[in-house]
Amino acid sequence: MWFEQVWSGAITIGFVAAACHIIYPMNVLDTGHKHRRNLETVERQHMTARDHRMFGNFYKQVGLGDMFSNIKPEDS
Repeated sequence: MWFEQVWSGAITIGFVAAACHIIYPMNVLDTGHKHRRNLETVERQHMTARDHRMFGNFYKQVGLGDMFSNIKPEDS
């Protein structure tokens, strides 16, 4: 009967919803942010590595003006 299929549908929908929503707490525990950085292309991977090398935190949004702000001028 139709009511026998309701339970399997509800369980399936529950597991799919749990799998979709478990990403948020795992990202918060792992990175401290709710979203991870998109690393789908090679260019984005290189930019992430650059940000990590230059600033130590690849989640920090920086522009061209911030690139050399940590360099101190030499005393003359």
